Amino acid sequence: MSKLSTLAMALSIVFMLLAAAGCGQDKAPGDKEKSTGAKPRQEQRQDPGLIAATVTRVVDGDTVIVKLAGESEEKVRLIGVDTPESTRKIEPYGKEASAYAKSMLDGGAVWLELDVGERDRYGRLLAYVWLKQPAEDSEAEVRSKMFNADLLLNGYAQIMTVPPNVKYADLFVKLQQEARDAGKGLWGLDMVEKEEAGG
Repeated sequence: MSKLSTLAMALSIVFMLLAAAGCGQDKAPGDKEKSTGAKPRQEQRQDPGLIAATVTRVVDGDTVIVKLAGESEEKVRLIGVDTPESTRKIEPYGKEASAYAKSMLDGGAVWLELDVGERDRYGRLLAYVWLKQPAEDSEAEVRSKMFNADLLLNGYAQIMTVPPNVKYADLFVKLQQEARDAGKGLWGLDMVEKEEAGG
């Protein structure tokens, strides 16, 4: 009977030690850092998480080369917009879109915002290019500070939505419609052609 008591007591001690070890792990400094470390990651997903860069060359209206802080250069394709071609072939309003991009971006500081898909099939970094750091990602901020939106608003580009990068897709549709209704940029070309055909 004393052997059974001793065994029961030993098992009790083992269970108490295991329970204490389990509780201790929950409160260990390393685990506490891990649990608090998860929150900033979630916040970063909600926050644009902008990447500072300098534009070293404008390839065309929707593609630029940037230098990231302390890293090599990256070719960046603007998300959600498509400007007329101006490199391999020349499309109507392509040269104007390219010249506009150069005037706005060449040599300047920008902030890149990534979406769900980081690169396209050509290996280019996909980004929304901010001319000024936004305080938030509201419509007013997008209109006044994002270059992708600026291209649409001024009629230098059409929307090109490629899922999963659709964060601003609905707003971009609205911005393009405004430019189209006002006959801005490439949307004015139809009006010019109609006037020339009629006159």
